[in-house]
Amino acid sequence: MKLRQNRYFKKFLSQKGFSLIELLIVIFIIMIIASIASVLYLNTVRSQEDILGRAKSQKDARTVLYIMEKEIRECVSVINAENNDIRFLSNIDRDDEFEEISYHTEISGNNYILFREEDGTGARIFLDSLVNDDIFSYYHQADSDPLDLPLDEDSLNVFKILKIEFLLNDEPELAGKNIYMSSSVYLRNR
Repeated sequence: MKLRQNRYFKKFLSQKGFSLIELLIVIFIIMIIASIASVLYLNTVRSQEDILGRAKSQKDARTVLYIMEKEIRECVSVINAENNDIRFLSNIDRDDEFEEISYHTEISGNNYILFREEDGTGARIFLDSLVNDDIFSYYHQADSDPLDLPLDEDSLNVFKILKIEFLLNDEPELAGKNIYMSSSVYLRNR
């Protein structure tokens, strides 16, 4: 039996090269492995781009929220307060003159855009891809219900807390992947 195995083994070793079928099978296997590897690589790259894009959107939204908090916290007088618009006076540049600052939303396609305007100069886009329009709510104190809108003259001067909350979706094809941002601002100078 050993002799017979040796003979086949020697015959196999004596053959030079591969047959055409063996070569085609090897090429086919290599093509399958390469296509699987390329699909995995492309999905990884695409996923990484999505993650980085969402992280950038979250960072931008946090920055906008921080700036809004800072400016609203220092306001001395509120001129107009609605659920999608607030206009107030604040000394943001510390020059003893009060600037009129406005934040308001406008619809654009399927999303809303948050605009910031200072002293009547042109409004500039502060945040886009908002899902909701009602981003402001007003409170007398922390444990109270929100005030009814529109606020009358007396309520404009007495509310102490402004809650900012919005949903952000920078990728409309991912409808359920909204980013929720929220903050409460206690007005100091009132």
